[in-house]
Amino acid sequence: MTRRRDRDPEGVNTLVETPWWKGYQSQFMALKTKKYNEQIEAAKAAAAGNTYLAQRVRRTKTDGGTVNQTVQRRVRQWFRAVDDKRWAVMLFYGSKQLEFGKGKNAVEVASLASVAATLDTLRKAVLAGELDSQITTAADALKRGFKQ
Repeated sequence: MTRRRDRDPEGVNTLVETPWWKGYQSQFMALKTKKYNEQIEAAKAAAAGNTYLAQRVRRTKTDGGTVNQTVQRRVRQWFRAVDDKRWAVMLFYGSKQLEFGKGKNAVEVASLASVAATLDTLRKAVLAGELDSQITTAADALKRGFKQ
């Protein structure tokens, strides 16, 4: 049995292959950078005693058509108080927490004021590719949930 590629060697074989995902990867990193920046802003606001609300554009239907409105949305914080003095900083891929080691899914921070600096350090580590194996593990766990 001959395959189509064998019958038309000048068609598919002459095409130049390119890694298409590089552009997608930069869009993914831009989205992730936005999420990390929101978390850093939320940590700075919490240290100042305020709450941080992100904004997004929502399209609503009216009698004359559709209108874009800017609405506020809540940011789910990636940091929690452990006790009166210590804080835990976690990273998420979707709804899954990243594990830094076996059973260790948070970084302990001494005060709320240093949470923003810790999130910035973790953002730089993610962008540098230092946590790619943890992100892949979390992504696989998230995909398994959709297959069931």
